[in-house]
Amino acid sequence: MTLLAAVTVLSGLAASGSAPLVWPLDLPRELSSSFAEYRPGRFHAGIDLRTAGTGREVRAAGDGYVFRVRCSPWGYGRAIYLQLDSGYTAVYAHLQDYDDALTEYVRAAQHAKESYSVDLYPEAKRFRVTAGQVIALSGQTGIGAPHLHFEIRDKDQQPVQPRALGLAWPDDTPPRLLRLLIAPRGENGRVDGDLLPVTRALRRTGTGAYRCEPVRVAGEIGFGVDFYDPASGGLKLGARQLELVAGGETRFLVRHDTLSYANHSNAAVAYHPFFR
Repeated sequence: MTLLAAVTVLSGLAASGSAPLVWPLDLPRELSSSFAEYRPGRFHAGIDLRTAGTGREVRAAGDGYVFRVRCSPWGYGRAIYLQLDSGYTAVYAHLQDYDDALTEYVRAAQHAKESYSVDLYPEAKRFRVTAGQVIALSGQTGIGAPHLHFEIRDKDQQPVQPRALGLAWPDDTPPRLLRLLIAPRGENGRVDGDLLPVTRALRRTGTGAYRCEPVRVAGEIGFGVDFYDPASGGLKLGARQLELVAGGETRFLVRHDTLSYANHSNAAVAYHPFFR
């Protein structure tokens, strides 16, 4: 049987009938984490943008209003949630400061509550924003390293792959494959005569081509691949799509265009125990 395991990062198109979304920073478009990357017990719901420090101007992705603003020493730290007129929600996290009007609003709530941590829902018309307007400064609240967590959610508040909405960034390096996992499936599956999975180191044999040492199999088997997508500064990002093709037929396909908070418990399957 001929087997081809392909890992591909794809770009997307802007949603039809809506204005293009505005990139949130006036900086080179560099990511430090990608959409749907595996985190302990969950998938990353947005993209993390490199800020090379704190205090960078953060811009509204589109016309809309502030429907939620949070301030916490943990998690997203200082965060703004914009309800866009297009129906999407834009989330900005780990901020250093809000704009002046929001800062006064948050401080008043903190004094009234006598607490740094607040979670506020202003009325819809109080804090209107326009596309490209500066709404905050980037920071590192709630987390150790300075960066901007940027997240787009659909009308059901489910995270969406930003590339699917036309927000693009340079990506000219193909994913790198490290190891292949071959696992028995079902009671009749065998790999090298055993019921246990095996892993094989992959060696690159050409552009986008890899090989490993032969494996003896019987019955039904499954495959896993250990890979990453290189980024600037030596960073290792996740990929958007993984496809398993056998004999010219697609046998498995996963494409990270949306996530569901209801299914975060399934994130544990992203890594097979034999890859640890």
